[in-house]
Amino acid sequence: MFRNLFSTSRAAVLAVSLALPVLASAGGVFKFTGAVFEQVPGVLSQVSAADDGTVWGVDANQQVFRLTTGGTRFEQVTGSLKQISVGSRSQVWGVSAASKAYRFDGSVFVNVPGAFSQVSVGSDGTVWGVSPSKQVFRYNPATRIFESVSGSFDRIAVGSASAVWGLDRASGKAYKFNPGNSLFAPVPGTFSDISVGADGSAWAVNTSGQIFRYDAGARLMRSVAGNLTGISVGSASNVWGVNSRSEVFRLQGSNFVPVSGKLNQIDAGKSGAAGGGAWGVSP
Repeated sequence: MFRNLFSTSRAAVLAVSLALPVLASAGGVFKFTGAVFEQVPGVLSQVSAADDGTVWGVDANQQVFRLTTGGTRFEQVTGSLKQISVGSRSQVWGVSAASKAYRFDGSVFVNVPGAFSQVSVGSDGTVWGVSPSKQVFRYNPATRIFESVSGSFDRIAVGSASAVWGLDRASGKAYKFNPGNSLFAPVPGTFSDISVGADGSAWAVNTSGQIFRYDAGARLMRSVAGNLTGISVGSASNVWGVNSRSEVFRLQGSNFVPVSGKLNQIDAGKSGAAGGGAWGVSP
């Protein structure tokens, strides 16, 4: 789809169109190594990767898995989660089907009081969550409880303490958190998905598949050529996305270029990896 929206030379496309192994089954897990995507044994419905190389995931049965130290396979960890978010080895959080939040203490998942539909963890350990009724909460590590913050949306994206965004998917309105006054300020435009990196880089897509990059100086989203339905940001130089056909794209310079294969979920994880890290799950 991207090729109809901007021109890229055949040589450039071939240079970045990387060979992804044939997907044998739904939920296959793949890691981008800087040269190719390599399949890692395991079947997941969602994967979350941290900048330090920590990777966790959940499957369609809400079972929880952790990438082994050697990075060769996923091992099951006791617990039941529908969504997981990883900031680092010591910051692994998730939400259960019963809307309960859990923090991994190194051995087991421990319940943290409150009702949540999603949590997000930044690379510095900052944790935010939203409730089923769109209330917004920030975790206080000193008191070990979530504290209410003014705002109303159902999706939260956290890169760090200074890079927190919210999205109300019903209205498409996006909000950026201001640490100075502890308030969320609206950002013009309507969006369907937002992702923010540890360095504060923020990207979004709308229901039409248009792509946007946040311009901090102008405090608004700038349109970027391409068409995506989902986007994930590790840093300014590590941005990935998938479109409605599960085709994979990677930001190269100012353009998104296709990468061979199909993924229905992608997470730009270890930004320090050669060429930028990413993990994905096949459709």
